[in-house]
Amino acid sequence: MKLFLILIGTGAMLTTACGSAPAADRNDQPVDDVQLLRDCIFAVKSRKHQQKYRAIIAESRKLLGPLKASSRAADLSAEQKKALASLLRRFRPLVARMEKWDAGQYSLARVREVREATRTRKQRQTLWEKYLADCKTKDAEPKPRAEWDQQWPTRVLFHQDFEGPPTQAHDWLGTISADNVPPGSKRALAAVTPKKWFAQRIRVGIYYDNARATTNNWVRFKYFINKPVPIGVFVFDMTLHNNWETQIEKPIVGKWTEIILDIATFREKSRRRRKIQPGDGIDDVFIHAGKPGDKDLKLLIDDVALIGRD
Repeated sequence: MKLFLILIGTGAMLTTACGSAPAADRNDQPVDDVQLLRDCIFAVKSRKHQQKYRAIIAESRKLLGPLKASSRAADLSAEQKKALASLLRRFRPLVARMEKWDAGQYSLARVREVREATRTRKQRQTLWEKYLADCKTKDAEPKPRAEWDQQWPTRVLFHQDFEGPPTQAHDWLGTISADNVPPGSKRALAAVTPKKWFAQRIRVGIYYDNARATTNNWVRFKYFINKPVPIGVFVFDMTLHNNWETQIEKPIVGKWTEIILDIATFREKSRRRRKIQPGDGIDDVFIHAGKPGDKDLKLLIDDVALIGRD
């Protein structure tokens, strides 16, 4: 029986013919300087104000051009190493300067995350195709893709528990509450009354270095609501510049409840009906409820997370 190894997120699985078993976790290695220079290019090549980056991108590509895809810093000549070190000294500060509203920007950590997620996604697709071929050879019924995918681990793309102060990168619209919180928490976020559209509204921000969507994505959070009215949930795709929305039609009333929502089931707030794609930047989660004027409605949330499976 053949074994195929694939590394996903923070763990790995050994997938056999029509079956699977866990394997050892992957150990992350430091990024080699040659790869780091490639990551610097990726981090800025789609940003606004390209005139800031054009010259150093061209200089970097000139150095990288003759190298093999597998080349490492140790393989370079002394002259090439000197040029590489000079480029990284100048490039890394440029990468670190980020704007609030730029869907094309990445931090170096985010570049590595997306690069590894892309590799993982391709590996998992290859393994799925091998699994189907193996099942066909053995005349066995394959699992549905959604069920097969469940064997792979997920990872947290973003998490906000409101326990610390807001920051420029991770802020929120709402009022901190210490009186009504879920078990194990010290603080939750209470909705505020907007000028229009809803009775209660909350926003959770992921700015500058947006969370990046994976192959499968979920929103997870805890909520408390005191009336049986639907709760709306939006996520804003910074790359596609629009909201994707869904509703919790019958929320649990008067009790802190955790819910997980599959973003694949969300609908774009337009007639285009696009889907959020792997690598898209997610910069806001909105949660709202009620009709304008309902002053008795109370909505609180805690532990907001974006969950992904590569």
